[in-house]
Amino acid sequence: MKYTAINIGPIFSTLGMARKPGELWAASFLFSHLMKCIYQVAENRELEIISPAKPTTDNGEVGLYPDRIFFKGEIDTVSLLHDAMGVFFSNLSEGESPKPNLPDLNYFNLMTAHCEDDKESMAVGKLNHQLDVLELCNFAKEDNALETIYKIISKEGYASLYKLATGKDISFKSIEDIAKIGICNAPKEKSHFRYFCVVQADGDNIGTTISHKGLKDGDISEISQALVDFGSKATDLINKFGALPIYAGGDDLLFIAPVIGKDGSKHIFNLLDELESVAFKKVHDTVEKLHLKNDEGKYIEASLSFGVSITYHKYPLYEALETARTLLLEKAKGINDKKAIAWSLRKHSGGTFEAKFSRKGSNLWSQFLDLIKATTDDDTVSAIAQKIRQEEALVDIVLESERQEERLDALFEKVLEFDNSKKAYFDAVKAIMPTLYKVIGEEKTLFTKALYCLLRTAKFIKGEDLHDE
Repeated sequence: MKYTAINIGPIFSTLGMARKPGELWAASFLFSHLMKCIYQVAENRELEIISPAKPTTDNGEVGLYPDRIFFKGEIDTVSLLHDAMGVFFSNLSEGESPKPNLPDLNYFNLMTAHCEDDKESMAVGKLNHQLDVLELCNFAKEDNALETIYKIISKEGYASLYKLATGKDISFKSIEDIAKIGICNAPKEKSHFRYFCVVQADGDNIGTTISHKGLKDGDISEISQALVDFGSKATDLINKFGALPIYAGGDDLLFIAPVIGKDGSKHIFNLLDELESVAFKKVHDTVEKLHLKNDEGKYIEASLSFGVSITYHKYPLYEALETARTLLLEKAKGINDKKAIAWSLRKHSGGTFEAKFSRKGSNLWSQFLDLIKATTDDDTVSAIAQKIRQEEALVDIVLESERQEERLDALFEKVLEFDNSKKAYFDAVKAIMPTLYKVIGEEKTLFTKALYCLLRTAKFIKGEDLHDE
């Protein structure tokens, strides 16, 4: 049987043009809408689409179409893409008078791949490999094409893409507005209301699953439908939090968020927890019931990994975007256990705190959330962090001890000056230390630095006074 796939780009370099939240949304939506046009033309031609599934609710407020589409059969991709681009450009110029000079077709990297195989999943694996190779090829763009694309996403010369998407006019919030969205429910202003988060998320083991030889024809469609539902549910949670969803196609997410949600009761790490446990649950369950095993004989489990860049509201958006992408692809996705998170907190004062770990197989994630909840006044946090750094050798001895629990109690009583009035915080620190020490593994020299980062991040999330900036 013959199979065909199409990949569209250049997505990330186009996203890199954005300087404002609305521009980032528009750059992303441009590609989702292009794939939607390809999908519609393919449907009209009655082509057999394997993946992606068609979104059941497409309100246009976020791109739900991914950058790849797979077909069963050998199709005329030249004719398909020609007609789809015609629809795409017609939509962009609708209502404009005089008609704008639309960019050259060559701006968009429209890559196609073909193969033959007896199994649908094996064919998708081959096609993905071919497209991965093609994506490595960079094509120079004409200056006028780049300028026209920027005019589209910045709304200098064309009707708002948001109006095209939803039929409504909207004024996108600035980075500062997004950062401060929860301030109205706070007793007083804290420094975290001056920071914003760029979050990139990606599904773990999804590619391995859809190309697994154990799949039956039709299984990919079921997984694809679960991914569409994930995008829709994730968008709802992101909107409810007060964040701006940029992209939610396939197993990928991209959004800009405040540190504290608009109701004042949840922080960014609470949102990530919900995205995994609520929005991604159907994908996890769909993969789990297939009972597929990897090359090591272990059952394949679908999960989410996150890259989170937390920066001051005047920090360049495109640099925060690049940081989040690097954290996801080079840090989080490199952790063997998957279901990972990597974040960077870049303070306005110049300090940077980075951490990465898997949220699977230990209590570290839940203990970190407990630590944030229990974090107390600034002086206590700073004092504990400083004493742990000063007594690094002693802490190492305590955590290596066979009488770890007993010696930890002594450490907190004699060295860290346990304060019973702040018992919840001291207990949270005491609980997370042995777990983190075990997760660090052989890199024991990194323990103190990692713990310090967790303590400082928790302090920042809970709220620091402005004078501490």
